[in-house]
Amino acid sequence: MVNKKDESSLLQKRIEDLTYILSISKAMTAEKDIYKLLDLILLAATRVTQAERGSIFIVDSISNELRSYIARDSEIDEIRLPKGKGISGFVAETGEIVNIVEAYKDPRFNPDIDRITGFTTKSILCAPLKGIKGNIIGVVQLLNKNNDEGFDNYDIDILQLFCSQAAVSFENAFLYQENEKTFISFLRTLAKVIDARDPVTAGHSERVAIYARRIGKAMNLSSEDLKILDYAAALHDIGKIGIRDEILLKPSPFTEKEREIIKSHALITQDILEQMYFSAELRSIPHVASCHHERIDGKGYPHQLDGESISLLAKILAVADVYDALTSYDRPYKKAFSQQEAISILLEGRGTAFDAEVVDIFIIERLYIDEQRIFARIEKNIYIDYRQLVTTLSRNEIFDKARTLNISASGLLFETLNPIKIGRYIELTIHLPHYDFPIVAIVVRCFKHNNFYQIGIKFIDLSQEMEKRLEEYLVIIDN
Repeated sequence: MVNKKDESSLLQKRIEDLTYILSISKAMTAEKDIYKLLDLILLAATRVTQAERGSIFIVDSISNELRSYIARDSEIDEIRLPKGKGISGFVAETGEIVNIVEAYKDPRFNPDIDRITGFTTKSILCAPLKGIKGNIIGVVQLLNKNNDEGFDNYDIDILQLFCSQAAVSFENAFLYQENEKTFISFLRTLAKVIDARDPVTAGHSERVAIYARRIGKAMNLSSEDLKILDYAAALHDIGKIGIRDEILLKPSPFTEKEREIIKSHALITQDILEQMYFSAELRSIPHVASCHHERIDGKGYPHQLDGESISLLAKILAVADVYDALTSYDRPYKKAFSQQEAISILLEGRGTAFDAEVVDIFIIERLYIDEQRIFARIEKNIYIDYRQLVTTLSRNEIFDKARTLNISASGLLFETLNPIKIGRYIELTIHLPHYDFPIVAIVVRCFKHNNFYQIGIKFIDLSQEMEKRLEEYLVIIDN
């Protein structure tokens, strides 16, 4: 019989649990990073149920298997199992909650993980994460209730309540990241279209973004500011779409009138970007992008801002833009400057044209140096299957096979008997140990070597999770 003191303690605990779940639910709703969200979900689930350990499995609809994104306090980084196999697989397939007091007495339990880790599983509570449409998107598995008596009905109720909110938060975060990837892809494509108008400046926006990110990170900018800086850098020259080709592509020096027309691209950039929708945290992008030609002494354009009236992000963008313009543009009437010449120009303009602190960090930290390290495959003889993507795909197409020569976190070089045109998109599967890595890529290089063609490709929209997986198989080699 439960006395009043015990009833009071139990009631107090349940009030604390519900209060905690409400606060965590609010945090989950705001979290857009999937990895942080899953960690938050698991931390909260183990706490409210007083479990010793837990894992979250996400259903991979393509491979029809479960993959653990987190195994909290586990010796194993990832667990993969077919849907329907094991306790979690059973829950993912049926949608039922499973509560097991003695794991080793249940025929569905797979003891292999225990043998690998040395951990002893006693009790198990496993519940599905159901999406808005009722589809099962994942499973939360909790191990070993701390009182050794197994999980009770209260634990089941509280986990169900928690999982319903967690599933919605996960779907929202996943949708947010997918939308953001689409948005980023659109911005990058837009920037490349602008750069492509002038072959001399091709790749300029991408390089400016790289330099700007390096400076921003060195100055310890927040992730939000780094994102604004990255997008603004990618789009800072979009206004050049409003400049006529006979001026923009002129092979000789500009007249004063033509120079004024060229300068108008900064204001056109702002006008164009202000027509685009940006979320609240990104609304400064049009202004930052338009200010890449402002000067500390107020003699810049288009707004003639000076000193503190220029945002730090615009000051960073100005240095990144000028450095790349000096070192990358090789016009018929003007050769590109060397690194040292460009650095000298930045130093000359330090405090007048450019922000002194930004220039100092850029030069002292040697942020202008291209990274000399490359990623290389530990074992180079990895095989891939690939096929070229054309307007109409046939599901009966046979994949060609090829052997990789070098592989990195952004692309790879492989050898094959068949040539592939530069610019052609291909679909491929890289066969890594214990994992097949599917990806779409674009061909950026093709040349004949002996009796083979060496094909260089760049991965397209590589997800954060896939990049993390790939880098597990790479080593960094310093040149």
